[in-house]
Amino acid sequence: MRNLYQASKLPFALTSLCLMLSACGGGSNTINEDPTAGGGSNTVVECASSDTTCVDLVFDDTPVVNLNYECGKYHSVTSNTGVARCPIDSNVTFYLKAAEGTRKIVFGTLAVKPVRNTISSEVQDTSLIRITTKDLAESVTNSTISSLDESAAAKTATNMSQLLQSIARSNRGDSTKAYTSSNEFYIDTAPVNRVYIDTAVKADIEKMTEDVAAKDFQDTTFISKTKPWLEAQKITLISTAEAKHRLEKVILAKNSGVFFATPTLDAGLFQTTGVDLKLGVSGNDGSNTSATVAMFALTDRTGDNTGYGLQWIAPTSTDLTRYAIYLQNKYSKMRLADDSNVFNPYTNRFNNFSFNIGPKAYTADNSDANKYNGNTFRFVNGKLIRDLAVLGSADVYKLYNGSAIKDSSELGTWEQKNTIGGTNFSGTATVFKRGAVNTYLDPAVWRVKELVSLGQTYQIPLYATLTINYRDEYTKACATCAKSVTLPIAILANGDIVTDGNNETNYTNSEAVCGQPKKDANGDPIKDNDGNPVYFKQKVIGTIRAAYPSTDGSQFYLSPSIILAGEQFGDLDGTLIGIGERVKINLAGLRNVAAGQRGSINATSAELGDSDTNAAIWANTYNSYTRLRVEYAASNDTATTKDDKLDPVTAAEKLAANQDYGTLQINSSAQVNNSPSCTVQQRQ
Repeated sequence: MRNLYQASKLPFALTSLCLMLSACGGGSNTINEDPTAGGGSNTVVECASSDTTCVDLVFDDTPVVNLNYECGKYHSVTSNTGVARCPIDSNVTFYLKAAEGTRKIVFGTLAVKPVRNTISSEVQDTSLIRITTKDLAESVTNSTISSLDESAAAKTATNMSQLLQSIARSNRGDSTKAYTSSNEFYIDTAPVNRVYIDTAVKADIEKMTEDVAAKDFQDTTFISKTKPWLEAQKITLISTAEAKHRLEKVILAKNSGVFFATPTLDAGLFQTTGVDLKLGVSGNDGSNTSATVAMFALTDRTGDNTGYGLQWIAPTSTDLTRYAIYLQNKYSKMRLADDSNVFNPYTNRFNNFSFNIGPKAYTADNSDANKYNGNTFRFVNGKLIRDLAVLGSADVYKLYNGSAIKDSSELGTWEQKNTIGGTNFSGTATVFKRGAVNTYLDPAVWRVKELVSLGQTYQIPLYATLTINYRDEYTKACATCAKSVTLPIAILANGDIVTDGNNETNYTNSEAVCGQPKKDANGDPIKDNDGNPVYFKQKVIGTIRAAYPSTDGSQFYLSPSIILAGEQFGDLDGTLIGIGERVKINLAGLRNVAAGQRGSINATSAELGDSDTNAAIWANTYNSYTRLRVEYAASNDTATTKDDKLDPVTAAEKLAANQDYGTLQINSSAQVNNSPSCTVQQRQ
């Protein structure tokens, strides 16, 4: 959507709910059957990609390649990106076994429940279902993991990862050589790792004297049982601490993504069903005042967060439905609190997910309309179901999950407190996840230092400048206003995206490019008390969802998710990139550039796939809702029966309404202070 919140479009939550409900399936992911029953056949029978009764799932301890799996009549091994394909509502068992062998190592069994309908745009760059050793361990022990310390389930998950990571090709690579398909050493600083299990390695499983059952990973039994095999292959287990470290990184990356909620709405689609949908985020003060919220939050691959929101408060009435509350009323800006963790990556529950309420937009801060300024909004209860949504009602939970809810604390709730701790509002919340990230970025695209030989060039980390272009309607309305704004960014080796700056630099200081230190009036580097250069503060703004080559292998794309949130971004505050309308950044122009040279990159739309050459689009949520209000006010001026509840529209609102979306460009960083460009670097 070029304008994410046009009145003619359904908001995200309703669209996602329709996708979600069409992928309904009952039952729990806890399997009580004997997991050792898997792996009974050597026949390869795969579910065709055209068979819509099957879904893709990826085994993700970093993707595990050549892992055996069985689901009903289908028997095969995971693909080069760890993907298996099984029927919906089947049970999948993962194991290791030689091609013609009888001995096997079973990791466990899970129910195959689709996350969302396969027509979702997410299917283009992320698997619908992702399974880790954490999920298998929880199924084996019939318990949940809240951290990777101490519990029986946590030990089971770590032990499974320890074995898989130890037998991987990556564990035996030589990091002094270039990274190749047969030499995949583990790289701690970049998400380019796979567990690739060679067929020859699996052949010696036959040397074991007994099978390994999933329950054997609860203690060290798996070590004694696999000893003949590991000794034959001269494989030494990595340490438990290292296995835990690698698994934790995967769990954090799996948790990464964009979470959003829309205001309460009533589209009239479910009026005759009797189902209490509770879409969006809404509540009241226990009397006659209602509140509703829209918000976006991004969690990166290391667990850091950024985000913002909008809140509308109005007298309770039927006008809360059908968009009226945010057509009539100005919103207050919400800022994600600095200490927010959004979701616990192990339990998938809200984890100190809170916002600070700011003043109403386009209204004087000392007006009565800002009496909630300084309040704290906090999501209280709620669990992310199937990595897709926190649901606000038991009715929707049953529609999606196929069974009645047993633990009401899994339903989304929120509260808003004033500065002295009293509760002003409370209500229910439906929150969706969008833009989940891939834990594995294709090394053919994600070229970091460790992936190339000495003397070769690499592109990541990548230093670049975003150019946000405003629409003609904005520049026509304000002849003195800038037509575009630039922002320097850095795409880090770990896959996250940051920008440099501090409160004084407005995040657009040219010296922030390429990580240059702060300088004094004479141009000399500013140093701290220990004599070290002082660098601009880096603020997390996004992450790379996927890295993938084009079908013909000639282009090299990154798919970003970016949220610009905070007053320091000025007019860019509230901007979304790669969220709603997907964006791809092409690195092909850097592939053959010598170290120290600039090279070229570009950004285009990814909505139509690799071949899409349309301009990349950014959108601003604040201004999109402002535009709806401005257009509503214009219609009200000519209406026969006027809406007398409408807050007056200001000149500032009318100007901001034309900053709701526009085109996006990206360029590799120019040279800074005559120093070489940081875009293409050489491994020394």
